[in-house]
Amino acid sequence: MNIEISSSETFLTQEVREYIRRRLGNALSENATDIEQVQVWMVGIVLSDADEAQYCLINVKLTDGSLIACDGTDADLKTAVSHALERLSREVARNLRQRRKQPVEHIRGPAGSYRKVTETGHSTERL
Repeated sequence: MNIEISSSETFLTQEVREYIRRRLGNALSENATDIEQVQVWMVGIVLSDADEAQYCLINVKLTDGSLIACDGTDADLKTAVSHALERLSREVARNLRQRRKQPVEHIRGPAGSYRKVTETGHSTERL
């Protein structure tokens, strides 16, 4: 699983980066073989004159090419990451569960190639 962590308006220490990697590993380990890439973006946002919060956006690209994005916001950076990861873990598992349930039929295409096609008729990948 390839993990990219970036930030804007927020300084991420090595400790926080390791925390994010560790939490990602724990949250997504069950489905790690289906995940191609994870991108984490942190940014500080101003809520009012005195209040500031941390915003965390996590994008996951699955091996089938689909994308899943979840976010979290909190005054504490680690809590914002935790909120995003909780949502992400559930969403990735739900998405993969639905994909595994879809019946797949093979359709012969041009020049003898085959494609997997879901029930909706959308091609998911070339075989």
